[in-house]
Amino acid sequence: MKIETYPALFDAEALKPTPEKWEENENRGARNADDNCYLCNRAIVSKGAWHVHPESSFDRLIRSDIGTPQDAGPIVIEGETHYEQGWFPVGSTCAKRIPLAYRQKESQ
Repeated sequence: MKIETYPALFDAEALKPTPEKWEENENRGARNADDNCYLCNRAIVSKGAWHVHPESSFDRLIRSDIGTPQDAGPIVIEGETHYEQGWFPVGSTCAKRIPLAYRQKESQ
């Protein structure tokens, strides 16, 4: 399936843990971690990690072929203005739950 056939935005809110689990996850994960997973807050090594591109609500992910990955800023999707927030790393477990159209290896 071509990436363009996926909707421009993906609702990622359902993938996020409860606030209590979010806090608990902060101290879990890779020992040599240098960042935290955008979705679950587990400690991860960002080098070689998958990255996602959220819009301003931080609840929806922008399809990886849309926008300007280097900068945060406004983009128009289907006639509506959305604000990019840049690229954020996600751990391998969370990445498996996100369709490939909304993630990519390393930020551009």
